Amino acid sequence: MNANSSAVKIPYFISDNNGKYKATRALTEKQIMSAAKALIKKKFTKGNTITSTDATKAFLRAQYANYEYEVFICIFLDNQHRVIKVVEMFRGTIDGAAVYPREVVKKALE
Repeated sequence: MNANSSAVKIPYFISDNNGKYKATRALTEKQIMSAAKALIKKKFTKGNTITSTDATKAFLRAQYANYEYEVFICIFLDNQHRVIKVVEMFRGTIDGAAVYPREVVKKALE
């Protein structure tokens, strides 16, 4: 796989064949966080294999840490641990979310 096919297009960054990124100019904290979020999110797109709990934790933190309410997320995988879909199933309040197992099963069967 070459760097062009696997690289995420992030403004102000270039990547090499080893998957290392370099900024083309000085960046703000917001730009760096946005780039990191995009790279982590790319691992959780349809067809990519999930092999690490640490990667899953990093993805969930990057995507949902700034929410002001609780969310229940389902990451649907096939039997080879490839992502089928990531779905935000339920939203709650600041300290909890109601989860309905029947709805989770219905979404999984889709």
